Amino acid sequence: MCVSKPSQYIRQLEAGEGTTGGEFSDCVFSAGFDDIIAAAIMDTDADPKTLVEVRSHSDWLHWKEVMDREMTTLERVGTWSTVPCPSGKNIVGLKWVFHVKRKADGSVDKYKA
Repeated sequence: MCVSKPSQYIRQLEAGEGTTGGEFSDCVFSAGFDDIIAAAIMDTDADPKTLVEVRSHSDWLHWKEVMDREMTTLERVGTWSTVPCPSGKNIVGLKWVFHVKRKADGSVDKYKA
């Protein structure tokens, strides 16, 4: 059972004993989890990467709503204040990170931005 192995590993490390790590690979890379891991990777790859890409999606209005809500929340809690830009200084940019959270059946649970 995988639950007991991490505590055994910790005991070995505390005792100064080296391990090869091979004895734990069946827990981390079990073939029984291949489908779950592959689905998670494909799900992440399916998420839009840029604002241009999001705007081209048929569900753009969902993304816009989530982005507007996120900006409203950040403004409401005072995350930043707008100030004049000093000459010769770089401006910190931003990047949206988009993710579709799905239910177990694969349907959309919510959009995150």
